[in-house]
Amino acid sequence: MTEKRWPSAARLPLAGILSLSLMACGGGGGGDDGGGPPPSATTVHGSGVKGPMANALVRVYNVDPGEANGMGDVIDQGETDAQARFVGIEVPTAHTGPFIVEVVADSDTIDLMTGAAPVITTLRTLVSRQQLSNPFYPSPLTTMALTLAVENADSAQQPYSGNGDQLKTADEIETAFAVASRQVISTLGFGLPTDTDLNTTPPIIRDPSATAEERRATAAYRAAIEGVVAIAHAIRTQSNDAQPALSTENVFAAMAMDLVDGRLDGQKSGQALAELQDSDGYEANVTADPATLIVPGTSTPITDIESLLVAETEHTGAEADDTTYADEASQSTPAKAKTVPDSDSDGVNDPDDNCTVDANPDQGDMDSDGLGDVCDSDRDGDGVANDGDAFPDNPSETVDTDEDGIGNNADEDDDNDGVPDESDDFPTDPNESVDTDQDGVGNNADPDDDGDGVSDEEDDFPLNPYETTDTDKDGVGDNSDGDADNDGHPNETDNCPLVSNPDQSDQDADGIGDACDENTQSPQPAVFDQSRFDQSTYQ
Repeated sequence: MTEKRWPSAARLPLAGILSLSLMACGGGGGGDDGGGPPPSATTVHGSGVKGPMANALVRVYNVDPGEANGMGDVIDQGETDAQARFVGIEVPTAHTGPFIVEVVADSDTIDLMTGAAPVITTLRTLVSRQQLSNPFYPSPLTTMALTLAVENADSAQQPYSGNGDQLKTADEIETAFAVASRQVISTLGFGLPTDTDLNTTPPIIRDPSATAEERRATAAYRAAIEGVVAIAHAIRTQSNDAQPALSTENVFAAMAMDLVDGRLDGQKSGQALAELQDSDGYEANVTADPATLIVPGTSTPITDIESLLVAETEHTGAEADDTTYADEASQSTPAKAKTVPDSDSDGVNDPDDNCTVDANPDQGDMDSDGLGDVCDSDRDGDGVANDGDAFPDNPSETVDTDEDGIGNNADEDDDNDGVPDESDDFPTDPNESVDTDQDGVGNNADPDDDGDGVSDEEDDFPLNPYETTDTDKDGVGDNSDGDADNDGHPNETDNCPLVSNPDQSDQDADGIGDACDENTQSPQPAVFDQSRFDQSTYQ
């Protein structure tokens, strides 16, 4: 084993340890008490962990899809201290994220688990603005997930959801990172639950009050971290004769590229990866019994990771004891790694799964479009999305206007107003069924049902555009009634056809009956005198 080279500042006074612990939890720095202005920057907390990396360089980058590894401009940089904690890093609130955080070992960096230089010298992860406010932990698994996310961000093929326009965006990379994390976990997570948050689940003991479940999650994640590095180290050792310059980190990077196409088979999209070709039994190394995988730089298998976690607390400043992590409820049981991901843990590997993100062990696909029902936004394939389809499992029906359980295509009275659809001018409006003038406004809402220009309230025949008045109220409109005033005289000979005048009196003999004549006086003869000529009476 390599001789340990513990940093001189590793043993701090208790007050210093407590202060750092508070910083890691986001406390101890005052902060906004509700009465002052909001902070102008977020202080970044966390640790880079293969083993905890002390005295390493830490940088925060904007995401730039056009740059290598998606890393754009540096926003800020700091370091890890002697206890592997981030220090001296702040991100202005003006930066909305997402961000890439990189931890890089230099000549002074120590792996606090082994006391030696780290075998993986660069760790990266992608964090959102929300995650930036809490401690997070770049690791080999997050590094792999970021590689997959950047490579596959624009892919529209399951399990990814890019738009396939050949232009990656920061949003696509952020979305892809969550998908890639599940792929990494389901292959190289050694049984880690696929919904584990690789950023915020601590792979290092920091909180002495952690529950048994939280301690088990820490142990399981750390076993996966050390396990994947152990695999890379074993492959590198077997390939050393053929490729003496090959490092464990070279192999690890090649494994990340290998998984980009969704399989650990030594190839990326059909092209062999040289770093993985000279190993005897690449697949056998990947799927080795966890009990045979030794944490590089130690003699301890990953199945006994709890003992190493407790031992390193002497240098990380955390409080833990062997008895706490020896508790069966706090221990993890690493499973074998796999060469093909099952991202949704439904027992169907991603390449064969018609829903790679949502569990569907029965692989139901109602519309046979290759997309499983549980992840198909239109599972019956009728062109109407499930959330807007009253019958998402019936391609023949989409709407049920009266909500009687019978779709409109089969329902003979869609609006349940008592008028069959074939006779209903408004078959989906229970408040309307007739549109006399066919103006698109139902009679219940139309102020002039027959469209004759006379409002319904003034129209004796509101549904007959040819009649508006019924003078004698006999039910026959004046236009059709031969004796509109019912006085015994037909309209064509009646001197008042709309006013009853049975005697047909016409005092002034002007042809207009007295009953409807406004001027009944007879005309006067013309008068001539010396002063005027009354032309108005002259005939």
